[in-house]
Formats: sequence, structure tokens, C-alpha cells
Amino acid sequence: MMSKVLLTLSLTLLLGITALAADNSDYANEKRKRIKDQHLNRQKLQSQSNSNKLFQANNPRPHLTTLMADPNLASGIILSPDEHFFQNVPLGDTVVVQVEVINTGSDELVIHKIEPVRTRLLSFDWLSVSHNSLTIPAGEYPQNADTIEVTVITPIQAGSIAYLLGEVYFLSNAPSPNDSITFDLLVELFTPFRTITGGVISTAPPEAVSGITEFVTLKTWDNGGIGNEGERHGLGYDSSETECETSTTPYLYSGSPFLLKKTENNSVVMTHSQYYPSSAQPGEFIPVESSAPFLITVESNFEKAYSGLMIGGHGGIGLTQTFYAPTGGADSSNFMIQEIKLFSFDGNSHSNLAIGNILDWDIPAEVGVNNNAGYLLNQNALYLQGTDTSDAGCQLNANRFAASAFLGSMHGSPDEQSCIESHTPYGQYIDAQGDGPLWADYDEAEILWDSTRANNDLNVLDQNADLYSVTTYDHGFDLLPDDTLTFYTALVTIRDGSLEDLENSIETARIWTNETLWNNCDTSCCRGIVGNVDCDAEDIVDISDLTCFII
Repeated sequence: MMSKVLLTLSLTLLLGITALAADNSDYANEKRKRIKDQHLNRQKLQSQSNSNKLFQANNPRPHLTTLMADPNLASGIILSPDEHFFQNVPLGDTVVVQVEVINTGSDELVIHKIEPVRTRLLSFDWLSVSHNSLTIPAGEYPQNADTIEVTVITPIQAGSIAYLLGEVYFLSNAPSPNDSITFDLLVELFTPFRTITGGVISTAPPEAVSGITEFVTLKTWDNGGIGNEGERHGLGYDSSETECETSTTPYLYSGSPFLLKKTENNSVVMTHSQYYPSSAQPGEFIPVESSAPFLITVESNFEKAYSGLMIGGHGGIGLTQTFYAPTGGADSSNFMIQEIKLFSFDGNSHSNLAIGNILDWDIPAEVGVNNNAGYLLNQNALYLQGTDTSDAGCQLNANRFAASAFLGSMHGSPDEQSCIESHTPYGQYIDAQGDGPLWADYDEAEILWDSTRANNDLNVLDQNADLYSVTTYDHGFDLLPDDTLTFYTALVTIRDGSLEDLENSIETARIWTNETLWNNCDTSCCRGIVGNVDCDAEDIVDISDLTCFII
């Protein structure tokens, strides 16, 4: 099938429709400022903590210089400093810290092993020591002390990694528990700001389909981010002739896939591109320049935005994101399909992972972006709804909806003749901005690991507030070297309708995906009540299911 390549930086609609004025700049600027302020406050606290670590590392305990041997100890050991924090180290640089090792006992101290241990970025040999073992005599200081050098060589490319973590392990003849001690190391990497590439796709049908004036648009980016931070192209109707409000907010403010990895020492690495670029952090997904780049194409019945290959986690995990926008008109003009593929980039196994998406919805409302929320159990969907007070404006905002519906997951991809293996995600939840963990703050990875693990069902926590939704596709799973995991989600919006209209649109999106992307391979209907074997439209279990099952 012949595809027409569009410019990735903009999309010219072929309908001759005049775009509505974007009068929501005040709202967008205010929200960007609020998110940024929240992030900066968290960063300030973290900076104070890091400064304390740095002070302690550069100012060893003063009593160390007067230590004498303890006659009650055969041998003892103290490190000075026992930790160090490097700030803003450029990529490709070498930094060194000296660690003094002091024998506090009355006998010779024999250190059998001095071993560097990398707990972050395991694939790159960035940590080394000057000695693998050491023998230190007893006596008075400084005769009872020796020095080793700990060297850090930062990688030239760090991918999505913002900092390095490691330790130096010492095993000696000192009495337990001091026979095994560690020198802890934190290296903050300096990464220059990167310009990202993006483009807009639309469900607007081609000129050949007349009479269709309602459609949605979405801006996607090559780092996995979606939405335009309060401007147009957030799955709203800001380009459609049917939208009566010239100052409506977009339905989607910002969104992104997220990837969490829990390491052997129980620290958590987080990668996502939410709130980019206003709160850009080095923890975003990073495009791989040698791969196929970000690309928008037009097929016969849909537009497609391909992110290009991205890396996340420790830099060893690959991810691609593709959005499909149906252009057939009729009842397929108000949804888009998100396809996420996850695989090993470095050819190694990766354990204890979590994968999903985070969506900051801002359904138009009379007061700010105060939305209500709910869930549709039979469709594995979370939805949000606009709100009104006394003045309804040109239409009721309560008639505006948006939903994130999980459609299914598979090993492999439809291109490899794979088909949907599960219609149920690990969990989905909705929370209010500022109440839960702050997704703009990469220091909260451990909290987000716990939050996504705990919410292993459909959970709606807040009403009449600025809300975001989280769908966790899977949690605590392992990714093998040859694995490719593919996940599908429908993002659906309603301009002026009912909850029933939303449900019907989600079902239309599922059918469209099965017919267009899955080659009609999905014949199951066990998405709601388990036992609805005959795919009853009302999702009920009756005698027909038993007959169907026996046959």
C-alpha cells in the first residue's frame, strides 16, 4: 500500500476548515507554572539533601585524625569518607575521590577484597578502584591508615539515565559485622537540553468523505510524550466546525508511557516523558539516532504516528509507540489507538519491571479543569467528565467525556501472526494532581512503584478536581532477550453526548482495532463478565454460554 509521508513538524488538514482561536493560553501557562513550581520545590528539597551528603563526604569526621588502636579489638576498620556525591558530571568525564582506610584495632588489618559494584547502568564499566586488596598495620594515625582511589568514568551517552549509583565493597578480617562494609557513591550526570521532534495526526477524513466536520487531533513526540501542554491537539475538538466554545481546553494536557525497574538493591529506575518539555528531566525516553526516526504516514483508512526507537530503564530496554487515527469518518472520528512495544535493547534479560501509561486529562469545565471520574468495568476503562456550575455556556461540559480503555496485550506483534492473549491490565487508577506522587519528579520512583503495584484493580479516588489517569499494563514481570510485548489502549473523547455514547465509542474502537490492526484474530469477548462465551452484547451469562462452551 502506498503511503504518503507528511512533514513531521506540522500537519496541514485538507478540509479547508478554519481553526478556532486558541484563547486558552492563560490556562495552559498557569498549569505549566504550577507543575513546574511543584517540581522545583521537590528539587529544592532534594538539592538540600544532596548538599548535606556532599558536605559530609568532603568533611570527614574530625576525630579520625586522632584515632589510636583499641587494645580490645584484634582489628577494626573505618572509611573516611564512607560516601560521596558527585554533582553535574559531564558525559565522558573522569572524576576521582580518595578514600582513607583506617585500622582501628591492635592487630594487622587484612582486606581480602575491595570490589566496585555498579547498581545503576550495569551495562557500562564506569566504576573502578586502585586496589583490589590491602593490608594495613596496627598503630597510631597515620601509620594505621592507607588510601585508595575510586574512579568514575561517565559514559559518552547515558540514554535516559540521570544519575549513577554504586558502591565499593570491603571484605576484611575485622570482627563481624564490620568485616563487610561499603563506600556508597552517587554520581549526578549533566545532560544538555535536547530538542525533540513532533507532529500532529488527525481523524479528519479526506476530502472524498463529505459532511464530516467533527474530528480530533493529537500531537505526538519522538520521546514518547503526547499532547501539547494545554495548547491545541490534545484529542479535543479545537479544529472542528462543531465545537461551539472557542476557548475550550484540550481534553488531554500531556501523556506518556512509563517504565519502572526495581534493581537488586531495591532502588527504582523510572523512565517517562510526561510534562515534557516544561519540566524536562534526564529520565525521559531517549530516541536512538541510528534507528528509523519519528514519522507520520497516511494510509487508506488511518493516519499513523511512529515514535521511532526509544530506550529507557538502564538504557538496555527498547520501546516504540505508534498512534493510529482512523480517517473513515462516521463513528470512528473520536478515538485513537495507542500501540506500545517493549523489548530488550541490549540482548539481556531484565527483571522486575512495570509498564503502563500516564495521562493528564483536562476535560473542559466551567471552573478550571475540575473533572469527575468513573470506571467502566466491562470495558477495562477509566473515564473523566467535564463539570458545570450555574452557567452552562454554549453546551453542558458534563456532556464531555474522555476515556482510556485497555484493549489487550500480546507476546510478539500482529506482523508476526500473534494475537491478543489478555484483555485485562494489571491495574488502573485515577488521582488528583498534587495529592499523589508527582510524576514530574523523578526522585519519587520508589513511591510510584508502590502506587502502581497497590492499584491492581479499577480505582477512582477523586472527584471535581484536576485529575490524571494511570494504566499499569503489567507489574513485576521479567523481559527475556527475545521477548517483544505489545500493548493496545484506546483513547476516546466525546464532545457532546452521554456515558452510553462513550461506551459505544470504546466498543467501536475495539472492533476497529481488531479489524484493522489484529487481522480479526480476536474472537474472545471475555473482557467484562467472565463466562460470556457467546459474546452477548449485554455482557450477561446465560444458558447460551453453556451451549456455546460445550459445542
